[in-house]
Amino acid sequence: MTDPAIIRGNQAAEIPQTSQTSRLVDAVVAVLKAELNRDLHVDIMPDKPADFDLAERAPGAVLVHYRGSKYKRGGSAQPRDLTIDLHLRLRGQSGTFGAPVMVDTVSEILQGRQLAGSTAFQLESDGLVQEQGGLWDYVVTFTTELPRVARRHSDWRPY
Repeated sequence: MTDPAIIRGNQAAEIPQTSQTSRLVDAVVAVLKAELNRDLHVDIMPDKPADFDLAERAPGAVLVHYRGSKYKRGGSAQPRDLTIDLHLRLRGQSGTFGAPVMVDTVSEILQGRQLAGSTAFQLESDGLVQEQGGLWDYVVTFTTELPRVARRHSDWRPY
């Protein structure tokens, strides 16, 4: 197999510190932190979700997870539909931090909102994942569209 650096004239590609997708996820976290009750823990899904411990620090958590994209046909500007999951870890079914209230609240915050160059967020689904030890795990799924524009490579030329 040919080394990609050789193909590019021995100049290795730079890996950016951030990306279009990570900026979108960061924007979702920022909006939720700004609009949800300060007692809730809001963050990006941890690298090891099984190790996440709500403990006694909050009545619940909202964890933002980029699930993936589906790309549409296109040339150098190729739109893609992204799926963003909000995982809700909650202590119960009733009250201010109960599952029905929180599912509706996060849905109302993001539905129709445009963030980081995306189209309006659309609700796809919500539902119970599991209950374990008095913690209820729900997921609220959104889709949005972002353009994906091919970058020009130094050796680019039309054929």
